[in-house]
Amino acid sequence: MAQRYKKWVGGELIQRFREFIESPEFPQERIGHEQRVFIVAPDSDHRLKKIVSWLQSYDVPIEFIPFRLLADEDNALRMIDIAGVSSDTEAEPSTDGWAGHWIFNTNETNAPGAYERMFKLGVIAIYGYQNGGTNLEGSAHGQKVFAYVNSQGLRALGEILDPAVRPGVGVFLDEHGNQEPEEYHVSVAWKIILPKETALSNAEASNMGYFLPVRTVFGRLHRGRLAAKLEDEMKHRVRA
Repeated sequence: MAQRYKKWVGGELIQRFREFIESPEFPQERIGHEQRVFIVAPDSDHRLKKIVSWLQSYDVPIEFIPFRLLADEDNALRMIDIAGVSSDTEAEPSTDGWAGHWIFNTNETNAPGAYERMFKLGVIAIYGYQNGGTNLEGSAHGQKVFAYVNSQGLRALGEILDPAVRPGVGVFLDEHGNQEPEEYHVSVAWKIILPKETALSNAEASNMGYFLPVRTVFGRLHRGRLAAKLEDEMKHRVRA
């Protein structure tokens, strides 16, 4: 089926999948074994909720996830607020809620070396989005953020110093060293910075029970108990 897809450029499906999730050791037999269904919409009627509940009673991993579009005083879209998943398909949902951990993708694919400048300047940063710095909004002072570097894994752990999103410079440079447009920063105190050789890879995180949302720009790690395990592992690697 994959090879019949018009945009398919060849190669084995399992290899393409491993490249996409940045987990070269992902076992082929696990593909398709943990599928879940999400219905994402602004609202639902009573009939839809009854259908979802009925399917859940037969152990179908399905969730309805409502969202809201939030605008500022000028009626410009500022952010999308999506309610979290709460079904039993998540491990220990009643005791494993969000504990204030975020994950940030340093966007190394489009800007080589950017993560090193972020660590040096004490920021997380984005550039080139039409919505400006909106993708960095939502955090609070003292919350923790993991820095994920493409093809390496979790390289750093820090605390949000100032959640305000501000214009910035010095992180995203083109091949000639010129500043890329529309760069935005959030101030972070980096507590742990691991060398590339000891980064906590996506495969290692999955073995610990957490499949990292590596395609997320800046988002919450909703499973707080497992996020704390990732934090403890990074602290252990620093001591080692």
